[in-house]
Amino acid sequence: MVLAHSIALAGRQQGFDFGAWLGSLLSGPASNLLSGLIGAIVGVAGLFLVQGLQSRAARREALSAARLIYIEITYNLAALQSLATATVSIPLLVSSGEWERHSEKLAAVIAEADIVRIALPYIQLNSDRILFAQKWYYMAVTRIRGLDVDVYKRIYAAFEDAEAALRPAVWTGPRLAGLTQTMASKTAAFAPRRIGQRVRVAMSDIPMEFLTLLFVVLLAVRTGIGATKALRSWFGGKT
Repeated sequence: MVLAHSIALAGRQQGFDFGAWLGSLLSGPASNLLSGLIGAIVGVAGLFLVQGLQSRAARREALSAARLIYIEITYNLAALQSLATATVSIPLLVSSGEWERHSEKLAAVIAEADIVRIALPYIQLNSDRILFAQKWYYMAVTRIRGLDVDVYKRIYAAFEDAEAALRPAVWTGPRLAGLTQTMASKTAAFAPRRIGQRVRVAMSDIPMEFLTLLFVVLLAVRTGIGATKALRSWFGGKT
């Protein structure tokens, strides 16, 4: 304030009235240009502010989506280990819902090369689901040969790599360190089943309707054989 007063006083001493000049500037023809310039500056500043807020909101949303996908991946890892050690037939309980809903948001927080690593198990999952959706007699052959465990192992390795790619992008600090230590110490057991376990799992794939029909057929055959023997015995006694 003192500086402005000093400038105005110096201007008056030299025959220049700063107040009059400023008044003419604000009321004369230049006022439209000045107000337009000020409006443009305010508009650009407001635009940058809005874009910055939108960018931060989009990044927070992408980070939340990435964490949901990470949780889904860890669920899939646990599910695959359970499937490999199961003693009965269980459907392929591998989830992809969070990936299908939020995958397009990952580009805001994940590098392109890592997105490919994360997407790979989900891309392969469609063909794996077709394999496990075969007719029961084809699936029984697959289980007896032990190929189902090999598929579980391959899917697990792909999801394990996806988890390693996604982890440092969505977690930080002690949580990241703890998860890194936990995943490093975790060992996945995909040992081949013994032949008896394979047969038991394969038999659990057989539909109850087929087993019922087989039981009825065997019962009818046994009854027929018994009736035939009884008739032969009866006719033999007559002769």
